[in-house]
Amino acid sequence: MKQYDKEFKLHAVQLVSESGKPASQVARELGVSQKTLYGWVTKFKEDPSTPYVGSGNLKLDAKALRDLERVSQSDQTRCTWRTLPTFRRMKAGSTWRA
Repeated sequence: MKQYDKEFKLHAVQLVSESGKPASQVARELGVSQKTLYGWVTKFKEDPSTPYVGSGNLKLDAKALRDLERVSQSDQTRCTWRTLPTFRRMKAGSTWRA
């Protein structure tokens, strides 16, 4: 599968929006499928500031959410391992000590 750089995609979207030509004609002239070009246009309309982040990269919102989930998961694991001996003592009938 051929990969296109961000500049090429932006140029293609610009041609569709400013040239007055149908997207199908622009796609033919650039040698890409109509579906691909429509996908680029859709992504650009959804988020014009960062429409094409690249392979393996995340948009800032998605990256922040992923990082927050990792911290939350880490805190839960740490809490579980820290409190496990207390639960074992309680189950064995011993008194609770901090």
